[in-house]
Amino acid sequence: MYQNNKNKNKMDNFDLRKYLAEGRLFEEDKPVWTIEGWDDSPTIESADKGYVEAVVRYIKSTHPNISDEDLKKSMEVAEETWYNEGRENAKSGDGEDFEVSVEEFADGAIEYYEDALTPDSGNGDEDDYEWPPANFPSIKKSFDHNLKWYIDNDPYLNRHMSPDVKAAFLNYAEKTLKPSNPSPDEIKDAIYKFYIKNQK
Repeated sequence: MYQNNKNKNKMDNFDLRKYLAEGRLFEEDKPVWTIEGWDDSPTIESADKGYVEAVVRYIKSTHPNISDEDLKKSMEVAEETWYNEGRENAKSGDGEDFEVSVEEFADGAIEYYEDALTPDSGNGDEDDYEWPPANFPSIKKSFDHNLKWYIDNDPYLNRHMSPDVKAAFLNYAEKTLKPSNPSPDEIKDAIYKFYIKNQK
């Protein structure tokens, strides 16, 4: 009898409306792609079960008419972006594990699709898209050109560094890096090391 009264009290105190409002009835873990700090060749195949399918659903929710070919190409470019970031992370020697959410991965694929493959981009044929693009960093290009590319495209400079740290890095790049005429890889390594050094 005591146990029945105890259960009854629990049900009397249960707020179904609050439970539903919090979304707890349908709570489930979202799949992620965890790139481990030692992995210098990460692939999306190591992501959680259901990750790829969730990415596809996210992309198609924004572009329901995307073709299979454009979808595949856009996801390949997004994967290459995170592959490069994971590789740089591992090369540092003290890389840390980090997660790529479905939204982060899909947003990168969508950005590529909208910039390179949609009719409004002026280039509807994926075979005509040049990769790497003509302005991609190269040892044949100037330091200023290569640094500008990383300023515009590197995830650490654009997403992870605070404005103050980014400004400090640009000052460091101008005064310390530029005189040594570093290669693109050396610039990218310097960005990552500066980021790690200035983490709070």
